[in-house]
Amino acid sequence: MASRYELPMLVVMVNNRGKAGRPARTPLERAHIGMAISDPEPDFAAIARVRLVGRGPVTDPAAVEDAVRRAAEHVAATGRPALVDVVCQPK
Repeated sequence: MASRYELPMLVVMVNNRGKAGRPARTPLERAHIGMAISDPEPDFAAIARVRLVGRGPVTDPAAVEDAVRRAAEHVAATGRPALVDVVCQPK
């Protein structure tokens, strides 16, 4: 919707490369089974780039600020949406 109507929106995606948290009563060492999104990890920024500006995946914490700033500048300058895919550690 944001790209269709060119909404000035910045999305910062906190990507833990998994589905929701650990299933109840599942041992921590088995929590990744059926929950991890890998082999390959989806590139959400590339998917976003089909219709809007996508930055990332950002895996270096030191690079997050720059990626978000650049995406925000794009939104402010063009009024069009942007997505920043920030990869974080799963809980």
